[in-house]
Amino acid sequence: MEQQIKEKRIDFIGKVLTQYQGVSMSDIMMYPYYALAEKYGLPVGIHTGSAGPGHGCPGFKEEMGNPLLLEDALNKFSGLKVWLMHGGGPYAREFMEMMKTYRGLYADISVLNNPGIIPRKEFAAAMKEWVNAGLEDRLLFGSDNADIKTTVVAVEDLDFLSSEQKQKIFYSNAKRLFAL
Repeated sequence: MEQQIKEKRIDFIGKVLTQYQGVSMSDIMMYPYYALAEKYGLPVGIHTGSAGPGHGCPGFKEEMGNPLLLEDALNKFSGLKVWLMHGGGPYAREFMEMMKTYRGLYADISVLNNPGIIPRKEFAAAMKEWVNAGLEDRLLFGSDNADIKTTVVAVEDLDFLSSEQKQKIFYSNAKRLFAL
């Protein structure tokens, strides 16, 4: 893997699905990957949240998607850059608190911005909370398996966000995270 990183064939590590195997994201089996990611400045994308029906993974454990489980790895690899998919899922509040402590954490808002899964009012409240907490520079647009237009409109309709804040969510924050 390190050779592939050196050859510029790998520029991030993700979608890490430890949760689908019932394994903590801080399990020591992940440490060699986190060490490489930290060494080369690669972001790591980790799935959090629930799994839809029929996901086909009998080992899936929702509790293994709790962002608090990542703290051991973040303390060991202080330079690690991680984006958690789905904003930490049902653990969004815990994740938001962690983001205040760990500067290398980013939130991917996919699924949250899908009104077919999360009601618009709940999505707006979560986004307002992140912005009010000063975390707008670490929010990443994502669409997951949703209709792209629907997920874009969900963000565009947030009237409390400025054009600049929306630009950060749609583009600038990812550009910085992925060193583009």
